Amino acid sequence: MASSWVLLGILSALARTGHCLQCTQCIALGLSSCTQGPTVTCTSGHVCTSMYQQTTIDGKKSEFLYRSCGPTSHCDKSGSFTIVNKSIRLGVSCCFTDNCTSPLPFLPPASTRRNGKVCQMCSDANEACTGSKTIDCVGSENKCLLQVSKIRAGTPENAESFRGCSTGSICEIGNQNMSIGILSMESTFVCSGGAITLHGGLDLSTLTALVLLISLN
Repeated sequence: MASSWVLLGILSALARTGHCLQCTQCIALGLSSCTQGPTVTCTSGHVCTSMYQQTTIDGKKSEFLYRSCGPTSHCDKSGSFTIVNKSIRLGVSCCFTDNCTSPLPFLPPASTRRNGKVCQMCSDANEACTGSKTIDCVGSENKCLLQVSKIRAGTPENAESFRGCSTGSICEIGNQNMSIGILSMESTFVCSGGAITLHGGLDLSTLTALVLLISLN
């Protein structure tokens, strides 16, 4: 609770002065240093964020770190999702002074224990994949997920979509985009109210859309 009051105080002070933070923008694979890059000016209400992602494909792990501006609603959020053959853990941390470096974000523990939930599984080179395959959800991933990724390197735009399982926290992280030079990436996560239970029927409840950065191939 104390940290929330501290954050509120910082944001109130910035609002009174009309100051918009400046943050270093960088991108790194693995845990190599990510402190060198251009300085970008954040929009109002945004702070310096670090987004750290671990992706596991067939037992092989890769790591990704991106630092830039981001909304305060992302701060100290973490979660995981599984799409097709990718298991992804994601965390976001924040700091609140010009060109600060926030600590490496916390990632939730990995799990392979099935939780009794099942979701549709598919991937496609469009914005709404469909299919008859399903995936058994694990750990705390009890939401069904549609992820749409858009990549732009100038023009044209490329889009691909995936379905799988997710923790509820992934859908709370909110809007986030990545851009380095002419390259920009955006991922939209659409989560259902709950996943299908084993031996149960398909739950096609109303979906709530949120935008998030990055899906590693």
